[in-house]
Amino acid sequence: MDNEKKKQQVPRQLFRSEALNHAYNRAYGNIVLAKPTSFAWLTCFFTVITLIIILFLLTFSYTRKAQVTGVLLPTLGLIRVIPPQDGLVSEVLVKEGESVHAGQILFVISNEHASEANGEVIKTITSLLQARRSSLANDQELIRLQANQN
Repeated sequence: MDNEKKKQQVPRQLFRSEALNHAYNRAYGNIVLAKPTSFAWLTCFFTVITLIIILFLLTFSYTRKAQVTGVLLPTLGLIRVIPPQDGLVSEVLVKEGESVHAGQILFVISNEHASEANGEVIKTITSLLQARRSSLANDQELIRLQANQN
């Protein structure tokens, strides 16, 4: 029992005393790791960047997205402008947001279409329609004269 009391009273060491003494008395000295100053600057730089990002995430807000269905309309109403004929807008006479009056010209629409093979197509169609109209007027005049003879 005396042996058991002595074992409990004496603290046990993890390493032998010879190994501990050898660790304190090194033949070649202590190991020193050389750290370049650029590592210190890089560490400071990335630390500042990290702090800026954290500060940004904590203080700034962001817009929230939501998907909804519907139509957005201006508060004063919506006006649909429909031209009397098809064509290309060649000139804009008003600016967006500018006040306009009834009957004011907003856009100039060009219906000129050109074709390399046929020249100006609209002018050709117009001349054909005028020829057809004059032919129809001549036919009506002939029918009227024939009716008057009978």
